[in-house]
Amino acid sequence: MNIRIFPYFRVLLRDTFSTSPCPVVQTVANRRARMGGMIRRLRTLLLPAALLSACLAGAAEIPWRPYEAARSAAAKNGTLIFVEVGASWCGVCRQMDRTTLRARSVIQALAKVPSVRLDAEKDGRTFSQRHRVGSFPTYLLIDASGSEFGRMNGGTDPAPFVEFLQSSIERHSAFRTMTARVARNRRDAEAFAVLARVNAERGALGAAEPQAKRARELGLRGQVLGDAYYAIGRRHAEAGRAADCLAAMRRAVAEFKEPRRIGLARIGSAAALADLGRIKEAREQLDLLLKVAGMPEGLRSSAERMKRALG
Repeated sequence: MNIRIFPYFRVLLRDTFSTSPCPVVQTVANRRARMGGMIRRLRTLLLPAALLSACLAGAAEIPWRPYEAARSAAAKNGTLIFVEVGASWCGVCRQMDRTTLRARSVIQALAKVPSVRLDAEKDGRTFSQRHRVGSFPTYLLIDASGSEFGRMNGGTDPAPFVEFLQSSIERHSAFRTMTARVARNRRDAEAFAVLARVNAERGALGAAEPQAKRARELGLRGQVLGDAYYAIGRRHAEAGRAADCLAAMRRAVAEFKEPRRIGLARIGSAAALADLGRIKEAREQLDLLLKVAGMPEGLRSSAERMKRALG
């Protein structure tokens, strides 16, 4: 019987996976730190407006540009474009403008990236439709052609926002580098695998899956190929495609040697199997994870919670 618990596990996978290859699962300490961040944000929201304005007086600002000017600059310099899509009535947009977007670390991260601010109900209407913006604020990193390399919805603190910016910029850099390598050598298996990972992370599965297949056909084995299948599996997991997730995660497990990566892929496999109603096989995946020497404690705890959820 299909007990349909994959949506629950997709939340766990979202916490487990990030935009960088194979991150460590959140530990109790990390979760406490995140709760502390929530409390700090609440305190900020409760500050009197006058006090908040005084605290931020003289703060630097992102140098916003018109969209076409930003696109021209990005095309000339080979950079991404940072786009904020909001609305005049959006309270979270205003809060982000007063806090996170004025943080020095954020401004530094965007130093070489032309930035654009659009109102989805005014000058950003066409852009919002093209990029399927459904909530405000939405932050995107796109190239001059409009291809997306990063997206974040809603508000957050400076540290995770900088992480989002940096990972998007690094993804774009890897994409450009590996695309050039493939153009020079169509048998560059590693470049195909890295491109597959990058394209999966940015949601371009139509490109990622053939690239991973090509890397495998060229004889590539090991972590780089595993990371590609891991990213493909994660994207299928986020979309609720259990069978496709399972196929990709199994390939990732076959390539990985490092315990953390093996654990992440087995968690993905177990989640997909559970959604497909194959509960016994899901438990077997978790048991295999728990037998691996050197498995990080956070992953062990996640596996044990999943086993309890499976009954």
